[in-house]
Amino acid sequence: MKKHLLIYSSLSSILLLNLVFYLSLGISISGYWSDRVVYWIWLLSTFVLIYRFWAKKGIKIYASSLGVLVILSLLPFMIPFTVILFTGFCLDRSYSKTLDDRISLQVSTKSFFSGPTVEVIEQVEGFEKLIGTVNGWHMVNEGVHLEEARDVQLRFTNGKPVLLEVQKGNETLKYDIEQY
Repeated sequence: MKKHLLIYSSLSSILLLNLVFYLSLGISISGYWSDRVVYWIWLLSTFVLIYRFWAKKGIKIYASSLGVLVILSLLPFMIPFTVILFTGFCLDRSYSKTLDDRISLQVSTKSFFSGPTVEVIEQVEGFEKLIGTVNGWHMVNEGVHLEEARDVQLRFTNGKPVLLEVQKGNETLKYDIEQY
């Protein structure tokens, strides 16, 4: 049991550290799928841990609290639950493009209510750092789809991206990048 709990605690710690770093500094494990792999391994190991050690009182309390948290997340319009589903099943990203070997763009939607967001991501030594965002509703309102654009470029000032330029037909549309 101790070995299983140590492995599960390590997975939980990695997942929580990744979440804390992403929410506070915009830093995540490099690669789109690596976060999802850690999440799915943790989720499967949760079910295995609960199944194998159901006779223990602590596991019953833990399983009950997880069940209550899932039910409570369904109450406020299912927002937290849909975020978990979107990110867990990779439904949150609709477009991704690498502009050079260290900067990439991705369009993601975290829930039904938030709408699309264009994220500017920098690769930093095995990690990804969110360096800026563009409100995707501006693009939607102007009929811009990045996957259909002829050219997408970033304009930098002092080494930081400040402007996203999208070539749509004969016109160039410009969007300010909000620094993270």
